[in-house]
Amino acid sequence: MALKACTVVVHDLNQIEHAIDVTAESLYEAVAQALAALRGHDWVGDIGKGLTTVTVKVRHPEVTHVLKLQDFENWLNRGCKSPADTALKMRLRQMLGAWANNNKKEDSMRWAGALRREPPDAGDLVNICETAFVCMLPHKCYEAS
Repeated sequence: MALKACTVVVHDLNQIEHAIDVTAESLYEAVAQALAALRGHDWVGDIGKGLTTVTVKVRHPEVTHVLKLQDFENWLNRGCKSPADTALKMRLRQMLGAWANNNKKEDSMRWAGALRREPPDAGDLVNICETAFVCMLPHKCYEAS
């Protein structure tokens, strides 16, 4: 995917609107970058979860997306469709740090060896992506047991 310049808007628990500019490859990456950046800012109060609404406005072509943090969390917690999807979710969880610590940490650990390009251990051959095969790059794909 191509990088897109976006403005992400979220309200804190005090109903104060905060906007931040990010460059991301996907809607969920834009949300994760914004949450990670705003979380540590002195002027931003606590940001809720669940039904808190996030607005992502892509600049070119101009498109606005509105989603609830609950939808973002559900996507982050949902099983992966591919190794690329797993890598993206791991990167976003690392970006979010403690905010996402309760989200599939065990699955991230299983893929860590694959992402470091180490030979797979028997324990790595776990079907965490709900597909018939698990890719252990740069090795060939192994059938999940």
